[in-house]
Amino acid sequence: MKLADLLSNEELRRSEFPVTRDKIFLAHAGVCPLPGRVCEAIRNYAGLCAQGDQETLLPAQQMYHSRALAARLLNARPDEIAFVGPTSLALSFIAAGLPWRKNDNVLIYFDDYPANVYPWMALAERGVEVRFLSAREPGRLRPLEVIGQVDEQTRLVALASCHFVSGYRIDLN
Repeated sequence: MKLADLLSNEELRRSEFPVTRDKIFLAHAGVCPLPGRVCEAIRNYAGLCAQGDQETLLPAQQMYHSRALAARLLNARPDEIAFVGPTSLALSFIAAGLPWRKNDNVLIYFDDYPANVYPWMALAERGVEVRFLSAREPGRLRPLEVIGQVDEQTRLVALASCHFVSGYRIDLN
């Protein structure tokens, strides 16, 4: 089943997001209502915490299982998978944690969300160049436009799958 199929399933959408029963919610990839199953997981974990059982085996088992599933999806080892809160924190960890070399470069959208700009710009003091990609057609960066900017010094391409201003979804294939 594709994500588009799930999103078009009105019964699932209304059960997971009760807010959609009475309101129209326009997602903008920033802040959104939590799905019902996430709320339930939070309630369950809060219940463990209330009983002093947050260090029990159950949360650790769930985390290990989730890490194993993510590893399988990404063709990685479970020990290569990390779960991090907000995307901005994860991007900062990546920027700070990679072994950068002088003259490396990073490719990003010229008008991307600040959380995907500032961690890379901070690398300038380490000799890393940030290359800002701009599309021929505003808000519609094409894969060939990205590939054309990659060279031997490119260590990372940091592009959102969905641009936060235009809503354009980049072709990830």
